[in-house]
Amino acid sequence: MRSGRKTPAAKSLSLSPASFGQRFSFIIMVLVATGLLGFSVLQPLVAESMRTRITDAFSPLLATIAAPVAGTANFIATLGSLTELRAENERLIAENERLRQYQTAVMRLEAENKGLRDLLKMQADPAQSRITARVIADVGGPFLRNVVILAGRRTGVRDGLVALAGGGLAGRVVSAGNSSSRVLLINDINARVPVLLEGSRQRGLVEGDNTPELRLTSLPPDVVPTLGERLVTSGVGGIFPAGIPVGIVSRVEGGLVRVEPLADLGRLELVQILDPGTPPDLLSPESARPLRGAAGN
Repeated sequence: MRSGRKTPAAKSLSLSPASFGQRFSFIIMVLVATGLLGFSVLQPLVAESMRTRITDAFSPLLATIAAPVAGTANFIATLGSLTELRAENERLIAENERLRQYQTAVMRLEAENKGLRDLLKMQADPAQSRITARVIADVGGPFLRNVVILAGRRTGVRDGLVALAGGGLAGRVVSAGNSSSRVLLINDINARVPVLLEGSRQRGLVEGDNTPELRLTSLPPDVVPTLGERLVTSGVGGIFPAGIPVGIVSRVEGGLVRVEPLADLGRLELVQILDPGTPPDLLSPESARPLRGAAGN
């Protein structure tokens, strides 16, 4: 039994070669370090020369080792920069979208203010009332020039009332609902407006042909309008009150006279519905028929 157990002395003897080697290596390292330290103190110039030579000898190896390390560091720095740039780009995109929304709102308000200023250019007669309405749809097409406004019988709009925009005549209401109405524009092919030339005081008829300009017809053969001459409603027929600006003469080519409307009919946003205070039957489309007093003429 005793022979199977190892005594502490036996254990120390079995471990002594390894421990001896470790202790010996440590002692040698201490002696070498002490010797180098003493040598550098006693012979500093020689020690510095040896240090320089060692550095020169190992510098290629150090450069080879440092290159991948520097490349890795640069790659990590580049990834960080790309992450920061991506975050900055996303922030700028969001800010640009907000600015675009602000710009859209400002442009809409500017257009609305311009429309309101244009509507205020015309002085209202004390006996007349006006209803400002927003254009909510353009139901025109190749053969129609109509718009829908957000105003109807609930706000006093009725068939036959005149629509104004941009300081001039835009059209008239042809179908009034409870809360919305349809306006026939003066450049529609079905529109006819009796007018008066302010310069010559000659009467004529402005007709629409589904183009931005109007045609001036029914003039005496010897009357030639001048460019820039303004046209106003004559009041003949009772559909349109007299004195409303319609447009100016823009072209005279032979027997063809073109008129540019004062109202921007292609970009209507707001209109004013003019109620001249006359009975509704005189403002309805049926009022275009001859009056009773003129039936015998």
